[in-house]
Amino acid sequence: LDQRKEKTLNRAIEKEEIQLKKEIEKLSKVIFHCKEDALEAIQSFKKKQKASYFCYKLNVQMSDQPIKRKKRGRPKKDEQTKREQIYQIQLESFEKDHDFIENKKRMLSTFVLITNKLDEETLSNQEVLRVYKGQSAVETRFRLIKDSQMIDAIYLKTPERVEALGIVYVMALLIYGILEYRVRKELKEKNLSLILKGKRKLYQPTGQALLEQLEDITVILINQNRQKLRLLPDNIDSQAKKIIELCGYDLSIYVSKNVENKGE
Repeated sequence: LDQRKEKTLNRAIEKEEIQLKKEIEKLSKVIFHCKEDALEAIQSFKKKQKASYFCYKLNVQMSDQPIKRKKRGRPKKDEQTKREQIYQIQLESFEKDHDFIENKKRMLSTFVLITNKLDEETLSNQEVLRVYKGQSAVETRFRLIKDSQMIDAIYLKTPERVEALGIVYVMALLIYGILEYRVRKELKEKNLSLILKGKRKLYQPTGQALLEQLEDITVILINQNRQKLRLLPDNIDSQAKKIIELCGYDLSIYVSKNVENKGE
């Protein structure tokens, strides 16, 4: 059962219990002068206060009480106190309807998935559900390349070029995912965190947050004697360096043609 649904169910049970007990207490204070009226009040109460998660039983109890004198002043010594029979409603039992609650939990735990493309010989019900639930990770990634800033300003003449651009995007997305995965894995294993822009302390940074931090790394390009030299300034942000190291590299990836991964 999803934790959010379980909390919602528990709140509903608690709310019903408080409301029922409050109304039963109010009903128990009402005085009836005949049993039939009290029984009728019980029936009316049950129709009005419908209980889903609880079973309760009410009964009628008879007692007698002195009748209030209509005359003023002190009663005479030989004056007998008149009494009358009254009826009040009392709570006999109150408990949770465990069968109903368990059935409710089973219903809330049920995930309905309909497909006409697979059968049980191809994939089991559990495997179909696992594949379906795994779509969220893919869809979250593809949200990046569906961004209008990524594709609106690009015009390609042939389908082949569109296909080629799609491959480039998917490769970039793969690298994006690897960057995020490696950094999160290393942070978890080493019990570390990153302090990124905005002084955010993150243990599971997104790929976007990591790339924003790496954007501040500036490469200096110098043309000298028909050669191109790539240099890095000395004031590179320490968190950016840490991200590169967590990926299994060092800053040489910005200036060297031959790069080796120092991690896996």
